[in-house]
Amino acid sequence: MDAITNLFRQRMKLHPEWFRSDQIFFGDSAPSMLWTRDKFERFKNFEPDRHGLGKWLPGGATDLFEGKTPLLCQILKKWEVDIDEIYFPWNVKDNHWVALMISLPKRHITVWDSIPNYLKENVLSASIEPVAVIVPYLHRFMADINDRYRYSFAHFTHEYISGGDVLAQDNATDCGVYRLKFIDYHSLGMLFPRTLCGKNMRAIRAKLAAEIHHEINCRGPLERNWDD
Repeated sequence: MDAITNLFRQRMKLHPEWFRSDQIFFGDSAPSMLWTRDKFERFKNFEPDRHGLGKWLPGGATDLFEGKTPLLCQILKKWEVDIDEIYFPWNVKDNHWVALMISLPKRHITVWDSIPNYLKENVLSASIEPVAVIVPYLHRFMADINDRYRYSFAHFTHEYISGGDVLAQDNATDCGVYRLKFIDYHSLGMLFPRTLCGKNMRAIRAKLAAEIHHEINCRGPLERNWDD
């Protein structure tokens, strides 16, 4: 999945006009692993200073905020200043991927799920709590001192979208591909097409692989010059 996310970043860097906004950030799967479980508990339980700051943060969080990571296709754009919307893949229940779109101005998280009504509200809230809590903290922590008053520690709100216009997968293995295509279509300002479905999944996977090979100009092994 991260290889395709890198492809999205490269496209944004080279062709920002293709997207519905040039203030979009494509995040990879690192926060889904580094902001959760014991690391999130450590963040929550760490005693802040008198300003509510100074908490321990998961590794790489501040670099992510400033667009310094991942090193591949660095954007060097700061959230809220240069970035309005963030896309993240997010793992829930250790066995399923959903797509997150985080609106920084609206302080709101949209969750797209390819399995209708798979997540109950209490499970969903607990799963995305690290994002809803750490992102506003990063805003306050990374802001200029004179601007910190503008950024509340209040948790981001969220909505869960599954079924309806969000196409449903018909097996237990394609959630990652659906997640990628949800982000792909939405970032381009397109509706989710009815062709995004189980019967076309093999072709969709093949096309994604071909796009990666095309992007890195991979044309197979070099031909040997037998005259040498």
